[in-house]
Amino acid sequence: MRCESARESAYLGRTPSVKVRALVHLWRCGHCRRWRADQQRMEALLYSLTPHPMPTHVWRALEETLQVGPLGTVPTQAPSAILFKVTQTRRSRVRKATAVALGILVVLLTWLGVRPASPKLAWAQMKDALSAVQVVHITGYVTSFSDESASTERVQKDKWVRRDPLALREYQEYTTDGARVERAILIVGDTDKTYWYFPERNFVSITEPLHIDLIEDLTTMQGWSKFQTAKGNAPIERHGQLAGRAVLIVSLPSDPALFGERGYFRLFVDPVSRLVVRAEAFGQDKWQHQVQLMQLDFSYNAEAPTGTFEFAIPKGARILDKRKSG
Repeated sequence: MRCESARESAYLGRTPSVKVRALVHLWRCGHCRRWRADQQRMEALLYSLTPHPMPTHVWRALEETLQVGPLGTVPTQAPSAILFKVTQTRRSRVRKATAVALGILVVLLTWLGVRPASPKLAWAQMKDALSAVQVVHITGYVTSFSDESASTERVQKDKWVRRDPLALREYQEYTTDGARVERAILIVGDTDKTYWYFPERNFVSITEPLHIDLIEDLTTMQGWSKFQTAKGNAPIERHGQLAGRAVLIVSLPSDPALFGERGYFRLFVDPVSRLVVRAEAFGQDKWQHQVQLMQLDFSYNAEAPTGTFEFAIPKGARILDKRKSG
């Protein structure tokens, strides 16, 4: 089976055997695998469009091209059946029209509010996406409860991380039953040493070079570190919207030590970049109510404010050099 025929038959095969042969060809043929990957990327991009009522002029164009029902009515036949009818009546033009017809089908499904099948979300793809990240900005909060004191602690975070050269600047605001404490830390490293600066104490600690696995750090923070080397796909729960952008939503069980026995994470993943743009965590509060305990938003490769990763030992700072001597 030729490539063009296989691509057509995979969608419009007249018998199951023809479809199977077409799908086998698409799986074996490198050119067709790349073609299918392009189709999947296009589906993800089209899915990111917000559905709108179909304009009148579009209905007219579809009436003329596909011979659908009266203007403004939804065809009673499935779009695939309409396309099959077109191929029967216009055999001589079907090969040239296939790509156009498939595009019309996707647009038609989008306008009618019919969502395309969920794209596969492989853990390996998510990890590969993180490998291209140089700078990450993380904002949000984490809440915890103490069984011993029955106190509630909420930590508001604003964190910038740079992969190379290593740098981390984090601001934290702790609120414990109404009492508020602010803390900050700056970590800047090179091949010889790492500076740890604590501005509220004007204290600098110097250590051996620090090596941070950015991927491990981010996947742990987002709740999927144990999957980053696993084969298979992320369990997509549903499609959704987050701040006006399309996202894939994934739910995962959390470590009981983090958010309790019934705790779980919810990830919001960009369908094109495969990067997690928000991680939420849920668990039980001290009254055994299911509540949201964490919300962290992630921005990748954004330009950090001037001076974010710059450091010089301040005047009068207390310095502790922890490096091994000679």
